[in-house]
Amino acid sequence: MSDPRNVAHDKKVAREKNHQGAEARIAAGPPTQPGKKAGKKPVSAEPAPPAEASPVRDVAPVENSKREAPPELEGSLVVLSQLKEMAFHSKAHQEQLSQLMLTVEEKLKQKELAITTGEVYSAHAEFHTRLTSLVDAYESECAKLQG
Repeated sequence: MSDPRNVAHDKKVAREKNHQGAEARIAAGPPTQPGKKAGKKPVSAEPAPPAEASPVRDVAPVENSKREAPPELEGSLVVLSQLKEMAFHSKAHQEQLSQLMLTVEEKLKQKELAITTGEVYSAHAEFHTRLTSLVDAYESECAKLQG
């Protein structure tokens, strides 16, 4: 059986490639097929619903509904998602530090190193608290930009 660390690393690499590939696909626009002209619309894989199944609405279209998001909002949402991911991993690292601190202090009986590990834990806890408050502030800023 393979090492769980290798499996976890492979999953992480695949996830990052997928994430980067999705960003590149969004930035590049819809994919074109070789041999096709660029001006033609790509055919969607989903069949169109029958005409009789779609309800008829007597509502006038709103001009603001097709308004695109400002570039600041798109960039801010990317930064917000990255901050949230950092906060998630920070919490996991904080939990690992607490487990290591207990192991060093109670099982290994290394009091001096336990004190140093405790200092690192408290510094990381402060970092996590500040990061979480930054995420909250950034979320409120993104909400303002969304209007």
